[in-house]
Amino acid sequence: MTTILLLSADTGGGHQAAAQAIACELRGQGFLPEQIVIVDTFNRCRRWPFYRLGAVHRWAVSTRPGRLLHTLMFWWDQEPRSRGLADAFCHWGMAPLFAELEQLYPQAVWVTLHPFITQAVGRWKLRTSPSLRMATVVTELAFAPWACFHPAADLCCVANQQVAQQALRVGVAPHKLRVTGLPLKPGFSQPPPCAMACRQKLGLARQTPTILLISGGEGFAGSIVDLCRELDQRLASKAQLLVVTGYNADLRRQLEQQTWRGSVSIRGFVENMETCIGAADLVLTKSGPGTLSEVLAVGRPMILFAHLPGPERRNVDYLVSQGAALFLPRQADLARGVLELVADPPRLDAMRRCAQLLSESGSAARVGAGIRELAT
Repeated sequence: MTTILLLSADTGGGHQAAAQAIACELRGQGFLPEQIVIVDTFNRCRRWPFYRLGAVHRWAVSTRPGRLLHTLMFWWDQEPRSRGLADAFCHWGMAPLFAELEQLYPQAVWVTLHPFITQAVGRWKLRTSPSLRMATVVTELAFAPWACFHPAADLCCVANQQVAQQALRVGVAPHKLRVTGLPLKPGFSQPPPCAMACRQKLGLARQTPTILLISGGEGFAGSIVDLCRELDQRLASKAQLLVVTGYNADLRRQLEQQTWRGSVSIRGFVENMETCIGAADLVLTKSGPGTLSEVLAVGRPMILFAHLPGPERRNVDYLVSQGAALFLPRQADLARGVLELVADPPRLDAMRRCAQLLSESGSAARVGAGIRELAT
């Protein structure tokens, strides 16, 4: 019995969400639950600093010194002379875990969903286990760092032709490459939902324009409370605000303690994100690839208000150039932009049509099909 190992990481919600989406799709394609194992790779490593990378990532995205370190690491990672060192370091840190996994699951297909893991598994395959079956799912939307790819992988799944061209430039063989879209949960593979029906499911006013603010899977650190206050002041009589705080319990608690003029609904981590997005006329979010792909799958226009350096900056450029989003990082500009779009339905409809043109349905099914072929 072939086991599918989904090697994910607790460094942002995108990798975990992709692993869950692939697992769900594989179960739908006939794999038994015991054949699918999601590995929280870094947390299972015994060597420092890998078992601390989840906590380091949360610090890096929520503090100014952390974001500076994130920027330095990204540009260091792009320097060709550093690649061999980074490759070797990742392999050293994860090799004991890989040896353990090979003993536990000797006939497994290994699916990597994080660039550090991809580099380590590729090196492991080349040096230790040449018969290992390896697939890579690149969870980036518009730009992927070189570490997302490894020529030793037997299958490389990417979001679009733009990322596919990057894969070819770094040495991925064309016959191993598949343009699949980013894997999303089954709810996102359906036709775009009716906004009023989604609002009714969420207990919101059916006829009222709705703004969805997504603060990120781990809760984006910034002036979210201040932003919500300003939006509430300006939109009180014009629209209702739905805020999803993700795993950030402190942010949710702060928002729930506020007194609002208008209709403001606060949610934490949700399992029905497709319904939340479907209820919205406009989505405010940072520029993580997983969330952006979910919003595009539902076909909703966006205002992007933050990004990490590197791939997320390219996501902003890509969506703005395609007409599906605006980028307004300053709080005052963001609130003003929301008001202008709510008051300009034709412009909002044009952005919605652009978002729908970029949507990719059935992405998880295409990824699952490629993994299934590798497993047989």
